[in-house]
Amino acid sequence: MESSSSNNNNNSTGLPKVGSRFESDGSYGTVKFVGTLQGFKPEGTVWVGVEWDDIKRGKHDGVYQGIKYFECEKKPNAGSFLKPEKVSQGVSLLAAVEEKYGDKKYDEENMYVLSVREQVVPVQFVGKQSAFDWYSNLSKLSILGLPGMKISHINPAPSISSCITNVTELDLSSNLLFLWHDIFNLANQLPRLKLLNLSFNKLSRLSQEMVHPEKTPFSQLRILVLNNTQITWGEVEILNKILPVIEELHLVKNGIQRFEGDENNTTLQTLRLLNLETNGIDDWVSVWKRFHYLPNLESLILNDNNLKGIFVPPSDNSGLGFSSLQSISLNHNQISSLETLSVLNKLPKIQSLRISNNPAFAGMRTYASRLLIAGRIASLKVLNGSDVSKKEREEADQQYLRDIHIEVLRATSNNDTNNNNNAGASSSDSEITQITQQITSQHSRYAELVEKYGVPEITLQSISQSTSEYVMVTLCHETGEVRKKVPPSLTIASLKHLVMRTFDLLENTEPTTFKFRQLFLIKEEAVVSTQSTGVGTLSFDHQLNHTLVLIALTRSHNYH
Repeated sequence: MESSSSNNNNNSTGLPKVGSRFESDGSYGTVKFVGTLQGFKPEGTVWVGVEWDDIKRGKHDGVYQGIKYFECEKKPNAGSFLKPEKVSQGVSLLAAVEEKYGDKKYDEENMYVLSVREQVVPVQFVGKQSAFDWYSNLSKLSILGLPGMKISHINPAPSISSCITNVTELDLSSNLLFLWHDIFNLANQLPRLKLLNLSFNKLSRLSQEMVHPEKTPFSQLRILVLNNTQITWGEVEILNKILPVIEELHLVKNGIQRFEGDENNTTLQTLRLLNLETNGIDDWVSVWKRFHYLPNLESLILNDNNLKGIFVPPSDNSGLGFSSLQSISLNHNQISSLETLSVLNKLPKIQSLRISNNPAFAGMRTYASRLLIAGRIASLKVLNGSDVSKKEREEADQQYLRDIHIEVLRATSNNDTNNNNNAGASSSDSEITQITQQITSQHSRYAELVEKYGVPEITLQSISQSTSEYVMVTLCHETGEVRKKVPPSLTIASLKHLVMRTFDLLENTEPTTFKFRQLFLIKEEAVVSTQSTGVGTLSFDHQLNHTLVLIALTRSHNYH
């Protein structure tokens, strides 16, 4: 049964408005109902129905004695009824500024600003007295950090502009703001504003009627952070019309999964960084259609989504686009095909990639996956936050070329087998050429790598022989045990390189700068030989089990 009781939206009584944000005992939520409850004694008692941000604080879905007074939008059973005195309606912006920066006392611990990455950056001053004087003079403040100050509304003009008119960076994250009217009022009073962080404010819906492109309150705004604000992509597009010089847009954790737009959309032309982390995005085509033509986009962050790959839509002839993209982050997605790497190689300016925790690299050790990725993207300089060294680049390129060549050899061999089974002859030169071209066309770097390194001197016979001659050996190190195939004869120097790659030990250092203090070769549980450091060869017997126990792998300059 729905309640017929009217909500009290008149704030002249001091009661909160329906739709406003509130704080109670350190928890935040949204006011959903203000009024009396039928059947509650004494009659006429006013209650505030709320929906908590933290569902664990809730007790019901807005129902009292079978009557429904409000609906919880996000999660069922996230509602409660509170007494008005338990509901804090927050403070004004200037009240929060006065509390934190006013002439009360000097607080050295609060002398900081927040970066757009939400990290604390200490402010350095010479002398406490000069710092105190500087903070007391609010009109000189250019950077304001006011996160979690329970700010619920913005003072009317010209209150703010006459007090803190020089502010260029403002952090209002984790407050009680909810009305876009307040945000626009604030921006109009701070004409120099270049960075605005509104994260973790549950903002109300933004309509086209609220925005007037001829009046641009954000005329200087370069960085806008709207993480976890409930904003939709449609609302972002409305907002884009009054962001003429925007360079960074952060939209983390808003549930934005689809994007509308085409090349006729003239907004976001100045955008350099777009952060779309943790939105549940699973449609690359939607991302591509909206953003591939932006002329200045340099960094695209898509971590923690559900993308299965990066590709050029087959129905489009305009290519991959992203002409200025230098960095793309794809950590924690569902990418399972290496084809994504070949597509990324087509980006003309790509230099940095983050792509860890994807199914395509599951079970692979760090160094092996780095070689696989770097080999397929020629211009890559930074992978998963670490520089691609010159040595790593050469090894990755040669490994990739070898893998392509082996793929060609096996494909032509299989074709020969099929011909023989059909009583036919071996593959003709034209068939081999066709197969080779078909495979190498899928690897855009093949011609470039052959020109640089030449065709690898590998045959199927050598691959088969080397595979059959390998011996299974257990490598034991303090970090664990790994079973590896090794040749019957292995030099100590080669072993060092194998160990460093297997156990991810100081990957960017030459193997020759390391020595083993002691190395035991164990056959059938008995120690049969001990090798000195640096030189020598280990021999393995196919008929026996082998275990290599690595003792104290150390830097040579620490070894005496």
